[in-house]
Amino acid sequence: MPDTAIDAVEQFNDAAVRAGITVTQGTNDAGATEGPTTPATDPDVIDTAATTNFRAYAQTTPYGFQFSNGTWLNDNVSSISGGDFSQNADTPDVSAPG
Repeated sequence: MPDTAIDAVEQFNDAAVRAGITVTQGTNDAGATEGPTTPATDPDVIDTAATTNFRAYAQTTPYGFQFSNGTWLNDNVSSISGGDFSQNADTPDVSAPG
């Protein structure tokens, strides 16, 4: 989907920001090697990414290492997020375990 200012959600978010509301938007499940997509690329919106937290998963579930070799990667961009550059060179503003 092209990243344009005519995106209806982006227009709604911009109106909310003008009204004094802080707007956050996920990076749209683009994948760890893909960038955020509209409306997360709106410069008026705080776009958020998810990171992996497999250590907590391994420590809190009985099946944490079921499909691994006994190790984990932490604090990487999750596949349910977007962590690369968008078509307008935008990257996520913040990230947290997700």
